[in-house]
Amino acid sequence: GPQDCLAEFKQIYEERRRVLVAGLEGMGILPGKPQGGLFLFPDISRLGMSADDLCEFLLHKAHVLVLPGGSFGASGAGHLRVSLLVPVDRMRVALERMQQALQTI
Repeated sequence: GPQDCLAEFKQIYEERRRVLVAGLEGMGILPGKPQGGLFLFPDISRLGMSADDLCEFLLHKAHVLVLPGGSFGASGAGHLRVSLLVPVDRMRVALERMQQALQTI
């Protein structure tokens, strides 16, 4: 069938990835260099909190849901799992809330 929509979807997810990577880097969270996929696994070790504690903190203080990377295998310890499925406008709001909450610790 027609594949016209693939270029549009690729552009949408590339924009989301750029916004998310820039926002996380601005908070001192190292997202790495994503090559594709719908999730990022940023390294949070520089923040001095476990992934479980950070996820709970962000949920309660910023009202942002991210998941601990360790829930997806041992190599995910010290990382978060962050989705690219959220529209850019909501992603920007979530990143702003995360940044404000992280400034309180």
